[in-house]
Amino acid sequence: MDNLNIRADSANEVATKGSDVILTCQGSKVSKVDTVVFWMFNGQKIQGDGNKKTTENFMPGWKGRFSLHITNVSENDFGNFSCHVMVGDNNQIFSDEDFIELSLYKKGEFHCCYFYSNIPVIYKTTLKGST
Repeated sequence: MDNLNIRADSANEVATKGSDVILTCQGSKVSKVDTVVFWMFNGQKIQGDGNKKTTENFMPGWKGRFSLHITNVSENDFGNFSCHVMVGDNNQIFSDEDFIELSLYKKGEFHCCYFYSNIPVIYKTTLKGST
């Protein structure tokens, strides 16, 4: 079970106020029977109420897709999210996590990425002439 691996689809997400956004992590070596998934926001566990709902989809081959749906994004929703997964196996607990930063989209900012040695690098820059 030491191959438990959780990875966010994107390390950075951008949203506008009032929009809906889905943050997603993928997992390997997980199963519906012995896996616990939870999300945290700025270091606090999300209870899954209000405008934040979670979904868990387990697939054949010990794979899973875990999502946090945020509706009607507000100023209070921008910050650092983390997807935590724990799996029990032979009286041991294995865990992994990954992180996603949700930022406010600002007019004139350009968000892009490139890959360096198979690692995505996300950056944002302000376009000249924008306010």
